[in-house]
Amino acid sequence: MFHENTIREAINTYNKSTDCIFWKDLQSNYRMMNNEFARLVGFKSSNASFNNFNDFAMPCEASDLADKFIAADQEVIRTGKPVTSIEYCRYIDGAWRVHYDRKSPLFNSRGEMIGISSHAMDVTDCPIMRSVIALTSPIGKCHRINQQQSYQLKTNYDNFDLSVLQSEILFLMLRGMSSKEIARRLGRSPRTIEKHRTKIKEKMGCQNQSQLFEKTIASGAGLFIPQSLLGKKEKSG
Repeated sequence: MFHENTIREAINTYNKSTDCIFWKDLQSNYRMMNNEFARLVGFKSSNASFNNFNDFAMPCEASDLADKFIAADQEVIRTGKPVTSIEYCRYIDGAWRVHYDRKSPLFNSRGEMIGISSHAMDVTDCPIMRSVIALTSPIGKCHRINQQQSYQLKTNYDNFDLSVLQSEILFLMLRGMSSKEIARRLGRSPRTIEKHRTKIKEKMGCQNQSQLFEKTIASGAGLFIPQSLLGKKEKSG
């Protein structure tokens, strides 16, 4: 749980950091941000006025993901629980960055929720994050490392009662990987992957991969990454 005074202190503490810290109100308008985030989104300093400034108003390409950023804000506000995301964006300086972002509910001294706080760590140079970004192309399309993306990290796909392994397999299936490719990525046998693919279709009530695409997109699950994939490297051989 974060309180107003805590986030003010954090913003001051991180003013010389490459991490991004900010506070938004209940309508997803920015109230405070540290110097690094202010610079990335086009302000000269964190002392600028942010009246009614939201993600759609950012003067950089990251504004193309405004609907996803705001949807994550509102999920935090609705559930009162943190949301963790990986964001791959291009900011005002034209550079591409990967941020590991955790948004949390923000409260005042009376315990009333007044918005959300966010701490986004710059993990652009982390090899594992680069690997994950390479996997997260839009469903059914070729991998494109030059496309902005924002994905929430979750343990599994909440609506379908899938195991952690099945969630990983579904995520990779939807990115066009064959059973052999998935088996190599997850360190399992192709036969095991095939068995779980069948189970996934049964649990989701689908007959084929096209139906899996449609159901995943309709449910919004295509915007999630199984958190367990972050620590896995492709097996050689």
